[in-house]
Parts: sequence; structure tokens; C-alpha cells
Amino acid sequence: MKLSDKQLESLSNLLVNISTAWFVAGLVTLWFTHQQFSEIMILDGLASFGFSYLFLSVSWLLYK
Repeated sequence: MKLSDKQLESLSNLLVNISTAWFVAGLVTLWFTHQQFSEIMILDGLASFGFSYLFLSVSWLLYK
């Protein structure tokens, strides 16, 4: 299935929004929640950073 340029741009914008959501949900909330430091916080931060980077990379590939 071949997508038009407008469809690729829309899909790219959606993936940027998903990337932003992962960043905010996983990294920014760690700074504002009052929890005791644990290994789970590190894993959550790394996972959210990884997913954010993944979606942003795919978005960039589609946008090119």
C-alpha cells in the first residue's frame, strides 16, 4: 500500500505526538512525583526514553 505525501506527513505528526507523550509520561513525571528512589524509576525512565526515541526516529524516517 502506497501512502500519499499528505498521509505520510499526518502519520509522522502522529508519531511525534506519541513520542512526546512517552517523554512526558515517563521522564517528566519522575521529576514531579514524590517517591523513594528505586530501580523501577530507572527502568521507567530508560523505557520511556527508549520509546520516545524510537517513535521520533520512525517519524523522522517517514518525514524525509
